[in-house]
Amino acid sequence: MTLGITILFLLMIVTWVCIREFSSCFREIHVHDSMPFPAFLVWLLVVTALVSYLAMTMWGSRACFSPHQLLTLLSTIVIVLAICTSTGIKTSAVSALWGAVGAIAANDEMPDGFPVWSAVASLLIAPAAGALLFAIFRGLIDKFIFQNEGHLLIKNLYFKRLLFIGIVLSSVAMWWNYSLLIAPLVASVQWDATLPLVAANIIVSIALAAVVIAATAYALNPRRLRAKQSRHLLPHLYSVTAVTGLSLAAAPLFPFTALPPVILSVKQMEVCNKLVLEPERLLQHGMKLLGITVVTPLMAFIVGIVLFTFDHMPLFIIVTSIFVVVVCMLAHLYFNQYKKHRVTKKALTDELIRKSEVGDERNRQDVDAIASQFNVMSKEIDLKYKELINLSLYIKQQRQYLEELSLRLKKMAKEPDVDTLRAQVTDASRELKESLKLSDDMDHFYNQVDENHKNFVSRLLMRCPTLTEREKRLAILIRLGYSSKDIASLMNVEPKTIEISRYRFRRKLKLDRGTNIVQYLQLI
Repeated sequence: MTLGITILFLLMIVTWVCIREFSSCFREIHVHDSMPFPAFLVWLLVVTALVSYLAMTMWGSRACFSPHQLLTLLSTIVIVLAICTSTGIKTSAVSALWGAVGAIAANDEMPDGFPVWSAVASLLIAPAAGALLFAIFRGLIDKFIFQNEGHLLIKNLYFKRLLFIGIVLSSVAMWWNYSLLIAPLVASVQWDATLPLVAANIIVSIALAAVVIAATAYALNPRRLRAKQSRHLLPHLYSVTAVTGLSLAAAPLFPFTALPPVILSVKQMEVCNKLVLEPERLLQHGMKLLGITVVTPLMAFIVGIVLFTFDHMPLFIIVTSIFVVVVCMLAHLYFNQYKKHRVTKKALTDELIRKSEVGDERNRQDVDAIASQFNVMSKEIDLKYKELINLSLYIKQQRQYLEELSLRLKKMAKEPDVDTLRAQVTDASRELKESLKLSDDMDHFYNQVDENHKNFVSRLLMRCPTLTEREKRLAILIRLGYSSKDIASLMNVEPKTIEISRYRFRRKLKLDRGTNIVQYLQLI
C-alpha cells in the first residue's frame, strides 16, 4: 500500500508540474501557430521518454531517501502544492522540494547535510540569470525582427521560425530540468527486486511520458486557450534553455549530493521575466515571486517538520495527505464556483442596471416627446378653440344684426318722406352687402372644425355615405356639443327645424333611442 501511495503522490506531482509549470510557458505563445498541435505532442512524447530514461540512468544509483523519508517528502510537496493552489499563492514544485529537503536535514536524516549552494543556485541565482538573459534575448529579437524595416510577412516568417526553434529547444531543456527533480525521487522507490533496473527505468520513462502527454494535451488544448498571444514571451523560452545549459555546465562546481546541483523553477523564472517585461506591475509580480521563493519553501519546511515527527506512522501521513488534498480540492472548487457566481451575478446586475438606465432614458425621452407634442397640440387646440368661439360670436352678432335690420325695414315701410326712405334704403343695402360675408364665414367655420377633428367627416361618410351637406354640418355641430337652439341660431333656422333634422339624422345612422348621439359622434 505504501508503495502504491508513493507512486500516486509522485504521479500527482508530475501532473501538477506539467499543467502548472511546464505547459504555462507555451500557453501565451500558442504552440499551434508554429506547428500542428498533434506534431508537438508526438515530439514531446519522444523527448519525454528519452530524457526521462537518461535521467533515470544517470541518477538511478544515487538514491539517498529511505522509504519513510520518500513518503514524507512526497506528502509534504503534495500538501504544500494543494494548499498554495487552493489559496491562490504562487508556488513551485522545486521550491516545495527544497523546503522538504530542508526539513529532512533539520532532523539530521541526510548524511551529506542540506545542499545550501544548490538551493541558493536554484532559487536565487538561476532566476536572476534567467531575467538577465531574457532582457538580452528580448532586445535582440526586437532589434533584428520587429524593429527591422522589412516586410511584415517576412517578419512573421522569421518570428514563426524562431518560435519553432524555441519550442523544440525549450521543451528538451525544461523536461531535462524536471527529470532531474523526478529521477532522485523515482530512484528512491523500492521496486520489485526481480525487475531489472533497465526495465524499471523504461517502464517509468514510458509512464512519465504518458502522464506528460495527457496533462499537456489538456493544458494546451487550442480550444481551451483564451489568452491573447504574447510575442514578448518568446525570449522566455530561449532564456530557460540557456540557463539550463549553464546549470549543466556548472554542475561540476557543486559538491556531490544525492540531489542534482541545480534544479530550475520555470514558474519562478517566468514571474521574473514578466517583472522585467512589466515593471509597472512591480507589486503584483513581486508578491508572486515572494510566494514562490519564500512562502513555499517555508511552508514546506514547516509541514515537513510536522510530518517527520510521525514518520513511524505511514498510514497517518497517507490519510492526512489525502484528507488535506481533498479538502483543498473541494475548497478550490467551491471558491471557483463562488467566483463564477459572483461574476455572473455582477454581470447580470450590471446588465439589469444598464437595461434599466436605458429603459429609463427611453421612457424619459418618450415622456418628453409626448409632453412636447401634447403642449404643441394643446396650444393649437386652444388657438383653434378661440377661433371657433370668436367665429361663433361673430355669427351670433350677424344674427342679431339681421333681426335689427328686419325691424328697421318694418319702420321704413311706414316712412312717408321719399328722400328719407331713399337714404335709409341706401344704408340698408350697404349693410346687407357686408352681411353677405356670413356664408363665407360659415364655410370657414365648418372647414376649421373638420380639420381640428381629424377628418371626422371622412370617417362619418364611411359609415353613412348618403349624408347631405347640411347633415354633415349638423353632425359637426352636434359633435362639438352645441344645443339645438345654438345650431338653429348658427344656421338661421327655427329650433324645431333642427329637431326634425336631428331625428332624420339618427334614422340614417340607425341609432337606437337610448344611444347618445353626441357620444356616438365623438367616438368616430
